[in-house]
Amino acid sequence: MIYDFYSQEGTDYLVMEYIKGPTLGELLQEGLLPELEVLRLGGQIVEALVEAHDHGIVHRDLKPGNIIVTVKGQIKVLD
Repeated sequence: MIYDFYSQEGTDYLVMEYIKGPTLGELLQEGLLPELEVLRLGGQIVEALVEAHDHGIVHRDLKPGNIIVTVKGQIKVLD
């Protein structure tokens, strides 16, 4: 989520949500996930994509590196 755009001393930047947690790709590097965890996370990914599609957004680069699992176990689809 982008909260604001700024420019200071000739440098442009934007303020975004900070999300703490590993990407799904980082988790998968540690090894296979348990089946129930795959189902739980997969269901959240589907829900996120349905929500995006309901708003006319098509994610064209869905991959484990673009999915963060927050410290509370919630999925955040990036990009």
